[in-house]
Amino acid sequence: MAEARRAITVVPSIAAIQTERAPLVEKYYFPLDRPVPFRFAAGDATTDDGWTALESSGGPAGRWLDMPEVSLGANITFSAGAATITVAGKKRRRVVSGALATNSTLTLGTTGARAGHELLLSLLDSAAYTLAVVNGGSGAGTLATKASGAMRFVHTYFDGTDWVLLDSHAITTS
Repeated sequence: MAEARRAITVVPSIAAIQTERAPLVEKYYFPLDRPVPFRFAAGDATTDDGWTALESSGGPAGRWLDMPEVSLGANITFSAGAATITVAGKKRRRVVSGALATNSTLTLGTTGARAGHELLLSLLDSAAYTLAVVNGGSGAGTLATKASGAMRFVHTYFDGTDWVLLDSHAITTS
């Protein structure tokens, strides 16, 4: 038997999702005030943050969870050798050539992050500066470091409290 396909429903706002009764079947919404699809996860108890996890008013237990897009977000910029990024800036981010003017730190912030969110970082500035990618969660600590004169790819995952390193490797060009 073929798997049932579910159409996505366009709604005017996040508030419209929160005021509607939770569905009995899997359903997808696309709010116009935050153009990211949301999926109803039956039984999920993630805290309603009004942005990435939404609670309906009544109906079965569960939450509406955003489905972050994989498109490339804005380039990361640094001020005085530091920058902080969050999941609101899209899943894929990059440090482009010429972005580093000194040894720098990139903090992965926890604002808006929930367990399961990922960040994919392309550290493409091969200048003579290092770049430390740091966990902004309560556990703190450096997750990966881009060496001076090198480029690096970093893939991280949020476990609900901290950013965890999934993969980090050098990027080479031929």
